[in-house]
Amino acid sequence: PRPVVVPTLVGLREAEVPATLEAAGLVPGVRRGAFHPSVPVGEVIDQSPPAGAESRPGRAVGYTVSAGPRPGVVATSSMPIPAGPGASP
Repeated sequence: PRPVVVPTLVGLREAEVPATLEAAGLVPGVRRGAFHPSVPVGEVIDQSPPAGAESRPGRAVGYTVSAGPRPGVVATSSMPIPAGPGASP
């Protein structure tokens, strides 16, 4: 069979991945999740093989989906915080 070109998945919503790959003659591979500081939850941030690579028909393409920003650490101190200089506790 003739090789097919791997489509661009990066920037797509996760729900768009299967149809995009099937249209190119490929199938979804391993899905991973990773935190990303600026990419919204559910958007593809990486893929393997990369877009534009030639592949054999039916090959799986792995992709990583953003889980959004890493949750911050929340302070849990029960000590009161003074309002400013000269403030009484």
